[in-house]
Amino acid sequence: MFDSVISNELNSFLEMRKVVASKSTIANEKTALTSLDRHLVKCAYRNKDLSEDILESWIKSLSRK
Repeated sequence: MFDSVISNELNSFLEMRKVVASKSTIANEKTALTSLDRHLVKCAYRNKDLSEDILESWIKSLSRK
């Protein structure tokens, strides 16, 4: 489902959320996480620690859509 360096963590997070969250919440979270995942791949980001710079660049990319 995810392709970035944190793909395992993203998948685990969604699996955990399925226990406590509604389907619509899961769908919204999946959309946001997919966007982050694609951004990390596009930027060839290889660290598991998400820096302020990479998160800031992702947020800026959201406002361009």
